[in-house]
Amino acid sequence: YLAPPAGRLFAARCRRPPKTPDGLPNTCMADFRFEGIDVRARFSPDLLADWERIVGSIRGLVESFRR
Repeated sequence: YLAPPAGRLFAARCRRPPKTPDGLPNTCMADFRFEGIDVRARFSPDLLADWERIVGSIRGLVESFRR
C-alpha cells in the first residue's frame, strides 16, 4: 500500500490472509527512517486508513527516545 505521491510519505507491506486460519495475526509492516534511526512498525491492516496517525505516533516515540 502506498500513500500518494508515489509512496514517499508512507508505504506498507501487508500479508494476505490465509484461506484457512493459521493462528497468526494478519499484519502489515512499514519501514521508516527518522532522524537517522531506522524503524520497522507492525500493525493491523485495519489501521491502514489511519496511516498518518501511525507515522505521527512513531515519530513522537522516536523523538521521546532522543531526549
